[in-house]
Amino acid sequence: MATLPLAAAAFAECSSAGCYDVYIEELYPTADGGVWIKTTGDETLANCTANSNVFLRLNVSAGYKDIYSTLLAAMLAEKRVSLRVVEGSNPCAVAYVTLNRTSW
Repeated sequence: MATLPLAAAAFAECSSAGCYDVYIEELYPTADGGVWIKTTGDETLANCTANSNVFLRLNVSAGYKDIYSTLLAAMLAEKRVSLRVVEGSNPCAVAYVTLNRTSW
C-alpha cells in the first residue's frame, strides 16, 4: 500500500494583532529613519490603520535595528515572519517580529 505525504496547509494572513506567517514583499526605508513594510498578508485586517491599505510602519525606537535586520534577513532568505502590531496605531506600528528557522 502506497502512502502519500501530507502537506500542512500554510496559514498566511493578518488579524487584529498583526500579520502571521507572511513573506516580506517590500521594505521602504525613509529619510526619517523609519521603514514602511508590505507583506503578503492583508494588512487591512489588522486593528490599526495601514498606510495606503498595505503598509505597516517600523518606527525608530529601542530594538529598531534588530527588527529591521530580521525583516531584511527574512526577505533575502525568502522566509516567513510574523509581525505584531500596536493595536489602534495610525499608521500601523510594528511592535515586534518573529522569525523561525523552519516554516511550513
